[in-house]
Amino acid sequence: MDPDRAVADDVESNAPAPAQGMVPEESRPVTVFDELSYTLEECLKCAISLLRDDAYHWWKTLILVVPKEAVTWDVFQEEFWKKYISERFIDKKCKEFLELRQGRMSVTKYEQEFVRLSKYVRECVPSKAKMCRRFEDGLNEDIRVLVGILELKEFFVLVERACKAKELTREKKKAESNARDMRKRMMNKSAPTQSKKSKDVYSRSYPSAGRLHGNRKK
Repeated sequence: MDPDRAVADDVESNAPAPAQGMVPEESRPVTVFDELSYTLEECLKCAISLLRDDAYHWWKTLILVVPKEAVTWDVFQEEFWKKYISERFIDKKCKEFLELRQGRMSVTKYEQEFVRLSKYVRECVPSKAKMCRRFEDGLNEDIRVLVGILELKEFFVLVERACKAKELTREKKKAESNARDMRKRMMNKSAPTQSKKSKDVYSRSYPSAGRLHGNRKK
């Protein structure tokens, strides 16, 4: 097996973040092992069985340094990535993370991208508080203003509040749009009345002007 190709394929399929305790298991991106409903132990055994040549020798060396029973699925992924993912690839993903902004994405989609890329830049989000601040900085301004005052330090609480803030801003925009439409309708209703009054004034004034002009001719 080509280690670089295998790892790249795994990464591009949204492999789970190796940082333990940072992201709960149920929210991690789906991998091929998740689709097969494997347990973490079965994922590890399956991955080891696929190792060949240099990758297999790397595994044998790893368990000489780290007790085999201490090598969990997360540890395996972390060590494997350190060994085989190219520095250029990591730099690219790091740049994507640092430039990530919500933009046209929904809060949920932004969260998924944020979690997917955060595993490459653990030094940028070493704690839950910093992870929250970085996520908050990438939110659109109307949402960021609403959640920023809460100073939340739990990531998934922050995501939940951001989703609610998005709903509030959507409802506010809808209410403002309805108010504008109402004002336009009221203006349109009053316009014919004003026009009729102007015509009446002109009709009364014009004959008087005509009679005055006729009197002058005589």
